[in-house]
Amino acid sequence: MKEDSLDFQNPESPGPSGKAVTRRAFVQSIPLILLSLEACVGRTGLSPKIVIDPALCVGCGKCSAACSFGAIVQAEKSTLWIDSTACVGCGKCAETCESQAVVLDRKGFGIDSSACVGCGDCVQACPEGALTLDPDYYHVRRGRCTGCGLCLNACPEKAISFSGGKAEIDASKCTRCGLCLAVCAPGCIEKALAVLDASKCTFCGKCYAACSRGAVLKGGPAVIDQSRCTSCGRCLKACAYGAVKGDLARPVLDETRCRLCSACLSVCEYGAIRLAQE
Repeated sequence: MKEDSLDFQNPESPGPSGKAVTRRAFVQSIPLILLSLEACVGRTGLSPKIVIDPALCVGCGKCSAACSFGAIVQAEKSTLWIDSTACVGCGKCAETCESQAVVLDRKGFGIDSSACVGCGDCVQACPEGALTLDPDYYHVRRGRCTGCGLCLNACPEKAISFSGGKAEIDASKCTRCGLCLAVCAPGCIEKALAVLDASKCTFCGKCYAACSRGAVLKGGPAVIDQSRCTSCGRCLKACAYGAVKGDLARPVLDETRCRLCSACLSVCEYGAIRLAQE
């Protein structure tokens, strides 16, 4: 009996060699997937969030059809590999694979509070409402304000004025551009901050693409840099999932509990917590 030909884009078209690729030929060439993955990592410096298990893959091509980002591509001899530069970790290919050959790593997105200026671009880009601003405006910590006037001169929207020698921000005029933050040496301006609800995130990657400041991080789970940690305990209190454990002297992270919600990142003022980057 003639074997079924495989072409994931068009079943009737020939394979890369000009001939129809049979299922047996595909399965025999599966070990090349690993070489393709290594080549992908070598080119990009990234590791894919999703990997294909060649021992389980039967070459049906459903994962390729399910990927709307074109991240599952066909290499030589009709093997499949993941393009990590295109993959956003949505997991649709893993869901559609009946052989469970596509494995999704526990990756996700988080907000770098030190880089975020609360512009709201990621909030507008998110189709699931997983991102909000908290608070959704800038305000001045009057106790810290020295009345230097640098923020007044930096604001292009004339949203800052002075009252009693202290700066005040008109929330109706503020566009959250972050220019006042850049010039305020005492750090008296409390910025808006994007907050991610990990339970709503579908890993579409639109927030990552929308952020021009590199404040949306791609990776996970969270990592605690003990050399920067001051044992303030804020991360312990902020984590609703019990992923941050231990005592104040040395908090540690339980990767099995981490939901990539970035709550610990948001409260750490010392840059001691980050997402494990690709």
